[in-house]
Amino acid sequence: MVDKKKNITGLDIFIDIIEKAYQGASFQYDKETFRLAPTLVRPADFHRKTCNAKTSYESLLNSLDPAFKTLAASEVYRTDTGWIAKGVNGYNGHKIRKITAGEEVFLLPNISKQPTVGIDTSGCRDNINTVMVVCSIPDCEGETV
Repeated sequence: MVDKKKNITGLDIFIDIIEKAYQGASFQYDKETFRLAPTLVRPADFHRKTCNAKTSYESLLNSLDPAFKTLAASEVYRTDTGWIAKGVNGYNGHKIRKITAGEEVFLLPNISKQPTVGIDTSGCRDNINTVMVVCSIPDCEGETV
């Protein structure tokens, strides 16, 4: 699937959906804007059928062109030349990661070249006590394809 007017490929749409879903950003597709809540994308999302969409993300999946879904079914998983492999290796300045949590596989945008640390504080009991959280997010389960 190629948008000849803008020279957008199925791979471009695939990567853009992964990034926008992760960020909880708006995504423009076929003259419609989908306001996505932060979502972890699964590889099968791009070719699965979604009935009775409950979220904006599911509405987006329902609106994807059948030709895109057919292409995605064959291109997402190809070992060396598939969309996941191309995204992991870097595509047009964008990179994704494939992570496994339990038996679930997720696709995330690679938003940092190094492990990430998150620090947050919160007051409890009328701000008498303070809770400080430090999270190291090394993406240690990230796979190279």
